[in-house]
Amino acid sequence: MARIQVLELPVHPGEDGDIPFVLIIDQAADDTGLITEGSDIWSAFKSNTGCRHVIITTDTLDIPANDTSGYVTTPASDFVLSIDASDPLAHLVDQAKQQSVASR
Repeated sequence: MARIQVLELPVHPGEDGDIPFVLIIDQAADDTGLITEGSDIWSAFKSNTGCRHVIITTDTLDIPANDTSGYVTTPASDFVLSIDASDPLAHLVDQAKQQSVASR
């Protein structure tokens, strides 16, 4: 399945308007209309959004600025909730658990 990515371009002094960017669609199928129809289908998109260029490829393009792998290092399933029984709010947690089970 194709991915859509945005590559922000640097703003030059004296340039007004929105932040310039390139729209990248990678991992596109060879026979998709995105490739077979050519660049003419993107002219209105570019003029309406300020997009500088559209890149469509069947290859995979990894943009370092879009890499979010460093933010999540532990899968959510590995997190463990532990509650100290001496915690004054522990009874509220137990009560909430009991209500949850009772409502099923």
